Amino acid sequence: MKEYRYITSLLKSILKNEKPAELPDGLTFEGIYKKSKSHHISGMVFYGIEMLEKKPEEKLFKLWRHDRDKAIARDFNQLHEYDLLENDFNENKIEYIPLKGIVLKSLYPSSDMRYMCDIDVITQEGSHRILRDIMTKKGYEIEHFDVGNHDAYFKKPVMSIEIHRCLFSDNTFGGKHFKDYLKNPFECAEKVGEYKFELKKTYFFLHLLTHAAKHYINGGVGLRAFMDIWLYYENFKSEIDLDKIKDILRNSEYKKLCFDFITISEMWFGDKKYDKSFDEMAHYIYSGGAFGTIKSNTHNEIREKGKFRYILTSLFPSCKKLSFSYPILKKIPILYPFCLILRLVTKPFINHKKTRGKIKGIFSYKK
Repeated sequence: MKEYRYITSLLKSILKNEKPAELPDGLTFEGIYKKSKSHHISGMVFYGIEMLEKKPEEKLFKLWRHDRDKAIARDFNQLHEYDLLENDFNENKIEYIPLKGIVLKSLYPSSDMRYMCDIDVITQEGSHRILRDIMTKKGYEIEHFDVGNHDAYFKKPVMSIEIHRCLFSDNTFGGKHFKDYLKNPFECAEKVGEYKFELKKTYFFLHLLTHAAKHYINGGVGLRAFMDIWLYYENFKSEIDLDKIKDILRNSEYKKLCFDFITISEMWFGDKKYDKSFDEMAHYIYSGGAFGTIKSNTHNEIREKGKFRYILTSLFPSCKKLSFSYPILKKIPILYPFCLILRLVTKPFINHKKTRGKIKGIFSYKK
C-alpha cells in the first residue's frame, strides 16, 4: 500500500503541476516502476520521477524514460489515426460519438499522459457494415465483428479501434448490471459538427462512473479511471448534475459504488482528506493492476451466483452467451450442442491461462 500511496501522490503532483515529494524511506524506485507499469501509467509517472532531486539509477531511469517516449509516440499516432477516422465518418455521412480516452486526453497536462488502449467511438445503427469495409481497406484486421457491443479492429503494431453499437454488453458479468443505462446515447448527446455528437457532460460522467464500476465488478479497475473521474469532474462540475445521476441510478445496487468512486478520486487527487474506511477499496484497486484479475472476477461472480451455479454456467453457457464466441449460433441455434462440445474441448488449450486462473479462483474462494 505504501508504494501505491506514493504513486498516487506523484500523479497528484503531476496533475496539479506541483513539485512531488521525494521517495520515502523504505521504498525503492524498482518497486514504484513495477507497480506503475502494472497500471499502464509508468510513462506518466516518469514526469514526476524526473522532477525529483534523487533519481533512479541510470539503467532504470533510461528504461522509465523509454516508457514515456513510447507513450508520446503512441499518443501522436492515435490522435493522427483518430483525425483520419473522423474524416471517414464525415465523408460517409456517419454520425458518431467519441468515447472515453480520446475525449479525456485533452484534460491531462499532456495528452500522452493518458494511456489509451483503444480508440472508442459509438455510431448510429446501420453503419457497421460500411465501416467494416472502410477499416479493412485502411489495412485493419477484423478482431471480431457483429459480436457483443462493439466491433474490434487492429492494425500492426499497436493501433486498436472499437466501433460500438451500445455502451454495455450483457455478455460480461459487470456489463449486464449497466446495460439498461444510456441505451440511446444519441438522445443524451448534442451535435457539435456535421456528423459529430458529444455526450452531454452529465451523461459522459455517468458513463465514466458506470464503466469504471463495470470493470471493478468484473475483477478490478486501475488508477487511470480515478484520474479520469477526478479530472472530468474538476473541469465540468458546473455542468454535471449529480442529482440527475443519482436519480438515473436510483434502482441500481451499485449507485453507492459509483459515488464512492467520486469520493476516492477526490481523496487521491483533490483536496479531500483520506478516510481509512476506504482502505479495502483502495487495496482492491491497487492490487488489480490496470484491468483487474481473473481471481477477483471469479470471486465476484461466485459471490453473486454461488459456487455450484457459477461452475454450471461456466461449463454450459447459454446459447446467447456462446454466440459471442461462435457467431454462427445467431443464424443456426440448433448447432448449440456441437459448439458447446467444441468449446469444452478447445477452451483449455486456447485460453489456458484464463482457464487456470478461474480454476484457482474457484478453489481459493472463501465466504
